[in-house]
Amino acid sequence: MNTQPQKLSAKDLTLEERETHINQTADNRNTWTIYTDDAVMTTRLDKIVEARANNEVTREAQGIGFSYTLPANYVRIRAPRILSSEQRDRLKKQLAKGRETQKANNV
Repeated sequence: MNTQPQKLSAKDLTLEERETHINQTADNRNTWTIYTDDAVMTTRLDKIVEARANNEVTREAQGIGFSYTLPANYVRIRAPRILSSEQRDRLKKQLAKGRETQKANNV
């Protein structure tokens, strides 16, 4: 009989059980700590770690997931932009004009 506790991995969790926690303490508003056991978030955060080889962003195995430490300016919390139809039309025209200019410059 095996009396060893079973080791869980993130793959053993259902989608409902996979979590991502974002934490910042009031005494250190310069740093975010993100814990995740979700493969999608792990991939996204790993790309940031790889792009920042200067140790600005760190990754550490923790339990069945990973803990990341990032500078505060890497995380933004904001409400979505609400545009009127006139504003949306104006932005579409600006983007189309910019694309035309870019195509003309690349030829």
